[in-house]
Amino acid sequence: MVLNFNDSNFHRVTFKSSVNVTPKKKYVVFATVDKDYTACQDNPFTMKWGAVPDATYAKGTFVYLDDVGDLTEWTTVSWSTDNADLAFTASVPH
Repeated sequence: MVLNFNDSNFHRVTFKSSVNVTPKKKYVVFATVDKDYTACQDNPFTMKWGAVPDATYAKGTFVYLDDVGDLTEWTTVSWSTDNADLAFTASVPH
């Protein structure tokens, strides 16, 4: 998926998946630009997420990793947090 907007406004973006989910189980929302990291560097961009207070999602928190395109860091480096959650809506079919 390539996203390109010509303004600095927030835009609704939809990520679709065919993953089956089970009620009362825990899940992680994972988004990355690593697949296109080099292209992003050749074409400077800004990516912003809407943030809400960390207590908004009581059983979770937003974490991030600035891995500069090195996918191996996903599992070998400590992730950081800003004591916030990201604003999102998850729609799961019944």
